[in-house]
Amino acid sequence: MSKATFMTYKGYTGSVEISREDNLIFGKIECINDLVSYQAETPIELQAAFEEAVDDYLETCNEIGRTPDKEMSGTFQVRIGSELHKKVYLESVKLGTSLNDVIKIVARDFFNKEQEIHYHNHLHQTTSAVDQQVIDVPSWEQPNNVYQLKAKEARH
Repeated sequence: MSKATFMTYKGYTGSVEISREDNLIFGKIECINDLVSYQAETPIELQAAFEEAVDDYLETCNEIGRTPDKEMSGTFQVRIGSELHKKVYLESVKLGTSLNDVIKIVARDFFNKEQEIHYHNHLHQTTSAVDQQVIDVPSWEQPNNVYQLKAKEARH
């Protein structure tokens, strides 16, 4: 699937496609209940044709009492492969949520790219003051010297 180019006007999205055979640029209004297309020879003319198509469509819908926007069901099937499916499932279990909720989070974050996400890692370190005392051990019993550590008593 090739990357698509779109235009927007009054909250509507229009596609942009090229026909080399016909030597023109064309498109259609996306996410509406009808097929409304437009065409032109230059990009500037295409934008004007798109805007005119949107205005005409909205006017026609208003005259006949029809809702112009296509209602999306909110449900679609996604084929992601077994390995990715397993990863998403395990993540949903880890988060204590459903597969659907994980996919909704991913989709929302995809469209909110301008939002900064900060991850914080906290390192907790405890230090103790200790006295070190060397104990001599004959080399035949122990190859290295042994260190005995005694915690300093806290002074109030």
